[in-house]
Amino acid sequence: MSKITVILVLGWLLSFATYDAFAQTPAITIEESTTLYDSIEGKEISEVPPNSSLVLLSVEGKWAEVKWQSSGNLSEQLIGWLDADSVEVTGSSALNSAIRRNFIAKSQDCAWSRAGKGKVCVDTRDAILDCRKSPTDEFWRRCEVSVSYALFSELKQPQSVRSEVKCDIDIEYKLADSFNWQRQEDKKAQHHSIDPNQRIEYKLKSLFNFSDFEQVTNVKIEKLDCEIDVLP
Repeated sequence: MSKITVILVLGWLLSFATYDAFAQTPAITIEESTTLYDSIEGKEISEVPPNSSLVLLSVEGKWAEVKWQSSGNLSEQLIGWLDADSVEVTGSSALNSAIRRNFIAKSQDCAWSRAGKGKVCVDTRDAILDCRKSPTDEFWRRCEVSVSYALFSELKQPQSVRSEVKCDIDIEYKLADSFNWQRQEDKKAQHHSIDPNQRIEYKLKSLFNFSDFEQVTNVKIEKLDCEIDVLP
């Protein structure tokens, strides 16, 4: 999958769930060749070569709307959509006070009730990585991951069921003096009670801190895995 590098020239909020154009439009470059479409899941209009520079106009879900000058002629500009699943945020960290990026993690895990009369399931949708620092600080100091999931039941019994949702969250980060990704892992659990044939939306938050000796320049979610168990 093509990777997109986003450079925020000014501003501190970046959201890939719903993304409107910035007052100063961010420039992006792509590391690999990728296809440009005329609309979301539309027709192919061009192939953008590696290391091309584009202008980011908006993001909707997994798609990024961009403007690309395909030649040296300013009048020859294409506006289209790219797959934005693997958006990377980098750039002049002295000007950025936040990273906010979306991680799509559509997965489901189910457990049978101890009475054997149905099941409860956790439906993991996505996670938001939110990294903050002081505007005067050069490196990232802390990141919060907010996981969105739904708990639902298919039960043939009148009573509610108690359950535990456990999420394994891995982030990766780069240091200023290294090309390799480092990793941090966190495990979180939440207890719930759910009635028969009910669906409830929840959020789970995990906090990652970096030491003063770690000069963190980039952060991403590497893995998100949530499981459910029925409690006695």
